[in-house]
Amino acid sequence: ASTTIAVLIVGGLITMSIQRAATQAALELATEQKQTAEAVSRYIRDIFAAANPFLNDGHQATARELLDEASRTIETLNAPAAVKMELYETMGMAYRRLGEPQAAITQLGHALELSQGLHPKGSQKTASILADLAVAEPIKGLPDASEKHLREGQQMLSLFGSTDARS
Repeated sequence: ASTTIAVLIVGGLITMSIQRAATQAALELATEQKQTAEAVSRYIRDIFAAANPFLNDGHQATARELLDEASRTIETLNAPAAVKMELYETMGMAYRRLGEPQAAITQLGHALELSQGLHPKGSQKTASILADLAVAEPIKGLPDASEKHLREGQQMLSLFGSTDARS
């Protein structure tokens, strides 16, 4: 009976230890994601502050001018790779929606490079960026690159799941 109790106690301690490690990992991930979101938000707020005509001799900047300015300054931004990746991806999507496929491809290419560095074995985020590239490339006349990126993204999603391609 005492052996059974000892085994149950040890088993309970092991389970608690495993749960504690999982909780700690989840907390660290949530903290990292929060910090990334805050940094992205701060950067975008700073870019949009440039649109204030009271600070720019009455000039009202267009969305395109703000996007161009953000594209020029992101490389000098002192931020973690995850923050820059999010910004490049967002800018790439914005350029694509503005009908600027070359600028979109450039920004999404930077996002892809950073994502691959952060997730060398692939991730849903990398798959999402590949899909965004695959949409922009045929507009620029790059159907072969588009097909390649689409296949890579689909393969990655089959490995990592497709519940949320934006994670």
